[in-house]
Amino acid sequence: MQMNIVNKYTVPALIAIVFGFGAFQAYHTYDNHKSYALSSMPKHPRKAVLEVTAEPANLTLFNQPTSAAKTAVQAPPVAVEVSAIVYSDDTDLSMATLKQGSEEINYRVGEMLKGYSDVFVDSIDKDSIHLRNKGNMETVKLKQPDYMKGHAV
Repeated sequence: MQMNIVNKYTVPALIAIVFGFGAFQAYHTYDNHKSYALSSMPKHPRKAVLEVTAEPANLTLFNQPTSAAKTAVQAPPVAVEVSAIVYSDDTDLSMATLKQGSEEINYRVGEMLKGYSDVFVDSIDKDSIHLRNKGNMETVKLKQPDYMKGHAV
């Protein structure tokens, strides 16, 4: 019994094409998962955890408080100015140019600011960036040009 040449090569070729397509899909699924896993890692691994100890509360209704509430120490604001923003829905592609003194430096999400020990770029929006300064959030807005002032954006 002789096999037709079309059937002899067509079926293995179709199997190879389906296998190749499956391998292609598996690679791209792995590649997307890898970038997602890397972006979902904590951005600030060296961030210190602030421990708060609670004192027993005196819950009587008409007594004066015995001591003032403890307040967290506020870090001084970061002295930067936003020069430019390249915004993307993908946070890995967003970038902001910050002017520190006379120097302009490019930063991405998660990077530590030069000259500061615990200030990180937390997120980048279309018109502002959010900095995490010793656990406190700060927003630095992009300055509008003179021709845009007074107009709704």
